[in-house]
This record gives sequence, structure tokens and C-alpha cells, in this order.
Amino acid sequence: MIEESQAYHGKYFILNHEISKKNKRIIEEINFDLLLDLIKKQKIEKVIIATNFTQDGQTTANYLRFLLDDFDLKIYRLGMGLPYNSSIDYADSFSLKGAFENKQLIKDKKA
Repeated sequence: MIEESQAYHGKYFILNHEISKKNKRIIEEINFDLLLDLIKKQKIEKVIIATNFTQDGQTTANYLRFLLDDFDLKIYRLGMGLPYNSSIDYADSFSLKGAFENKQLIKDKKA
């Protein structure tokens, strides 16, 4: 999917699970340690957190952000909001809020 989008051409790491209360997945079961070792060994300077925009994905992203706090690197989170080809009328409040928070300037005022 990432390759097909042609939106990103760097390295990426896929976690084996998300933190999940429902599925009883705990932090110790997730391969965060492998990611942290990779960041240290390869002297990574930028991380883009790309978890699902679900409660579990948000929890995992927040925890990962916490783990990366002591590293000297830039941390990004994929923008969230409305999916392509969707209708605002049917958007949930979480998606709509994300869309407004991640709005992009397409024209600025004249100086």
C-alpha cells in the first residue's frame, strides 16, 4: 500500500500489533524494542508515526511518541481527517475534528 501510493520512498518499520484493551494486547507483546534498536543503530533522524486512526491506533501512537521522546529526532504523525471520495454529511465527529485540525493553507492573503 505504501509503495503503491508513491507518497513515501524511505524506510519504514511495521509494528507487529497495536496496543489493544479489547484484544488484551499489552505493551510487552509489541516489538517496540526492535524499532528503538533500529533507530539507535541506524542513527535515524525522522520518524513518521502511521498507525490506524482508531482508539487502539491512537493509544499506540501516543505510547510510541512517549518512547521516542528522549531521542534527538523529528517526530511526525500522519495527518488525519476525511478520506478521499467521502461525504462531510456522513463523517463522524472525530474525523471531522481531525480534518479541521489538519487543514492546509491553499492561498494566503496578499501582503
